[in-house]
Amino acid sequence: MRIWMIGSFTLVTALGAMACGDADVRLGRSALAQGDYGRAVSAFERAEARLGRTPDIAAGLGAAHRARADQLMTAGQCDAAREALQAAEQVSPPLLVDHQGLFECAAAQGAAPDVQVAYLKRLRALGDERISVVHTLFRFELALERYADALERVPALERHFALTLEDRRRLARVYESLGQSQAALTQLRALPHSERRHPLLRLKEAELLEKQGEVEPAHGILRSLTVEHPQNPVVFLRLADFLRRRGDGGAARAVQAHADALRGIEHTDRALRPLPKSRR
Repeated sequence: MRIWMIGSFTLVTALGAMACGDADVRLGRSALAQGDYGRAVSAFERAEARLGRTPDIAAGLGAAHRARADQLMTAGQCDAAREALQAAEQVSPPLLVDHQGLFECAAAQGAAPDVQVAYLKRLRALGDERISVVHTLFRFELALERYADALERVPALERHFALTLEDRRRLARVYESLGQSQAALTQLRALPHSERRHPLLRLKEAELLEKQGEVEPAHGILRSLTVEHPQNPVVFLRLADFLRRRGDGGAARAVQAHADALRGIEHTDRALRPLPKSRR
């Protein structure tokens, strides 16, 4: 076995030495140095066809394809660059920096969200742990309504304080749509106090509290809103609906009447004329 290993090593070394002295290998290296990457690829491929894929030839091919990919990315030709990188990865391992460049190219060219998501997931698979990548991926997944994937990224974004106020507003809506009232409340309560005082957000908080079974806090918010905004019929209508759901029909009718009055709706009892007697 040891003799076979020594013989194999000797053969590889000999082939490598042959490749180093090969005219096409020299031509490929020269073309690389001159920035003629297409000619470099052709030269290394001819050498490979004759000598096999030696380490020198594989390294040359990989370098030529990567340099070509970088050139194409600079020109904004992202699809062609991706093909060049795929060719490079046939002869050498993938490099994170290549795929970072490819994503930046796609983003600059305004690629479709699903295309950018694919590039971002590739970055993650190659070990890119930057929170900016996680955040961008999260936002695309929300936009594409891939909620399960997006929500998996929330804990990491929370740990790095990366969620913006707009992210939290969107998350509150998503959690609510998924029936996760407590999670939606958590996002609403993370908003600044000044923003949480907005009537619409307080109405939403009352709604979520009621869904959670926290009836009294929800009722308290609705009552407070009617005091703070006595001319706003919406808050009275919401309170009336709440009271109906709680089974308090009398109070609901009184609040509804007040809301209707604010809206200029008058309820009058119509005096109906008696029906004529039947001729039968």
